[in-house]
Amino acid sequence: MKQWNLRNGWSAGAALVVLCLSSVLAVAEEAQKPAPAAAQEECDRATMTADGVSPAKARMNEIKQPVEWFKWGGDVRMRAIWDHNATTLRDAAVANERFWQRFRARVWWSILPVDDVEINARLTWEFINFCRPAIADLRSTNFEDVIFDNLNVHVKNIGGIPLSLKVGRQDFAGPVDGYGDYWLILDGTPLDGSRTIYFDAIRTRLEVPEWKSTFDWVVVGNQSESDHLLYSFGSDMPRLEHDEVGSWIYMKNRSLENTAIDAYFMYVHRTPQLANGDDAHIYTYGGRLEHKFDENWTGRAEIAQQVGRKNGDRLCALGFNSRVTYFWNDAMKNQTRLSYEYLSGDDPSTDTNEQFDNLWGRWPQWSELYQGWTSRYRGEFRPGELANFHRIGLGHSVFPCKPLEFCADYHLLFADENTRAGDIGFSDSGCFRGQLLALLMRYTILDPKVEPIGMTGHAIAEFFFPGDYYSDFGNDPAVFLRYELTISW
Repeated sequence: MKQWNLRNGWSAGAALVVLCLSSVLAVAEEAQKPAPAAAQEECDRATMTADGVSPAKARMNEIKQPVEWFKWGGDVRMRAIWDHNATTLRDAAVANERFWQRFRARVWWSILPVDDVEINARLTWEFINFCRPAIADLRSTNFEDVIFDNLNVHVKNIGGIPLSLKVGRQDFAGPVDGYGDYWLILDGTPLDGSRTIYFDAIRTRLEVPEWKSTFDWVVVGNQSESDHLLYSFGSDMPRLEHDEVGSWIYMKNRSLENTAIDAYFMYVHRTPQLANGDDAHIYTYGGRLEHKFDENWTGRAEIAQQVGRKNGDRLCALGFNSRVTYFWNDAMKNQTRLSYEYLSGDDPSTDTNEQFDNLWGRWPQWSELYQGWTSRYRGEFRPGELANFHRIGLGHSVFPCKPLEFCADYHLLFADENTRAGDIGFSDSGCFRGQLLALLMRYTILDPKVEPIGMTGHAIAEFFFPGDYYSDFGNDPAVFLRYELTISW
């Protein structure tokens, strides 16, 4: 079998860039070709029902909801990932090249016994096949666990008012259940990557239409043990390094024109279960503001302060996240964005821990290579966790036609504190973490809103060039490549 090295990685990345650009040009050119009007009208009449969907889509809708009180669906996600130096930044390191595949299948269903009551469930199964490194316990197909990653009861309009209660295992994602930009709340189970993101929680939501506001009160009880509350049919992979009980109050207000205002208060108590688990009481309060200035400019900013105690030290930390976006409003929907993010680091000269804790935001928000589940963040932090940095990002997106999106982002990364001075792989005084280039091509092969089965895919290429924050022991460029295909129904 051919041995990959860094040159192979750059070649593969360059090939992916060429593929992305050629796809953009080819699809854009094809999109410019007009279809005969009469033929198009005849096609529309033949393929659309009275409800505006194709007969095949209408039939699939009937299959997915055979009776009024029951509906179901599912998806299958297939990924192939290759990276080089992602965890070591060192060409000479053993097993620094990795290649593996992830296959995840999910099926969900909802029972609607009476008005305003839903019982929701979802089963998830994923296995991972490691091709490289050639280590005995990895170079095989590892069948992981099947788990209920959703199982809850959702009751709406309690007492005849817009008050709802959702109890059980649930996700906090999407336009209804999600919070802001998922900066601090998304993934309750970071140790299994993107296989699951659930919380064992109780959410109470009150809507106040007169104020165009919603008020959420959420209590969560996430546990490290995979069999907590619901049996896991398979491995005993821990979901967290600690057990945690937490709560948050989250307010969303949309009463001002073209403006979104969020405010929140969060608390979490952690009890360590693994060697790197936390013993902590963390209080976080903050807010988020988003405003559309005109048809071209939008901006958003979020700030959060943290206090409490963490692993025996007093905690006092600060985080800030912002973005300004310019929409060109042209035929290809060009967008240009400028971002700045700051998460405070721990000053080793004080008795206080100043390192910001990103709570339930441990997921790859802007980089799979530098922030993702597989990177381990160069040994500084746990999977998906990050802090102690300033990030300046410049990016651009283009949609040459409806099913195709192409994005490019460039990030400059700096350390807030040289907390790891003297440790292997880290310099004594450097503060420049490095440069990151991220490329993404996303393509909708079959639109699930129109077709009976949806099919989407994407390709990612990321390249990291380390700076003087890292020592010569681990200061080599890193590459991450991923292709994904998802089928949903």
